[in-house]
Amino acid sequence: MGWAVGSGGFLGVKLYPPVGFAPLDNARLQPGLPFAAGLDRALVGLYTFCEAAEVPILTHSSASNEYSLGLRRLVEPARWAPALERFPKLRLNFGHFGGDAPGWVDQAVALIDRYPNVYSDLSNSALVYDDAFAARLQATLAALFAAHPRLKKRLMYGSDWWLSALDPAAARAVDRFRSVLGAVLAPDELADVMGRNALRFLGLLDDQNRPRGGAAARRLRAFYGTAPRPAWLAA
Repeated sequence: MGWAVGSGGFLGVKLYPPVGFAPLDNARLQPGLPFAAGLDRALVGLYTFCEAAEVPILTHSSASNEYSLGLRRLVEPARWAPALERFPKLRLNFGHFGGDAPGWVDQAVALIDRYPNVYSDLSNSALVYDDAFAARLQATLAALFAAHPRLKKRLMYGSDWWLSALDPAAARAVDRFRSVLGAVLAPDELADVMGRNALRFLGLLDDQNRPRGGAAARRLRAFYGTAPRPAWLAA
């Protein structure tokens, strides 16, 4: 991983707890798992590296795709609280925000409010093809934005590519996101959700939309070297 992030142009790490592990505290949560303690040590090593080097982590955070019955209990956003308490500057993104798992949205927002670099994305959202879900999400987001202003700079568009391409409505996904979210966001706020917030999560922009010179930005600029850079990395 050190080479992939340091030299290979990789931006971050994806973790998938529904395969059977919690973000931390496996020794307590899964006492029958023979390698639970070693797993926790490996995760601490990962978080130590990621926090120090500004390496973002994307975690699957949906009740879907559990590899065995009951493993979704390890996936809920609140399971990340012990890791964030120990590594409060960790750059963490909860994938699949806005689903129907009871309480999970509130858990994610509580951690977004508490920690500076916690985000969530709307990848593979049913808003693309389900009008009733889109209406519920609009109402939920309007209430959340009013109560939790930081969320407007911490929520991100997400495609879940390539899986989202299997949906027959995939071609209209971006337009649908803009339409649904535009009903509860001002144009500049919508621009944040549709792009700039992702650059913040990756460590390339600050909250005032100014380019950052942190570790993540330096790595990516070094990777491009003298080659043409994308517009969002031009500064």
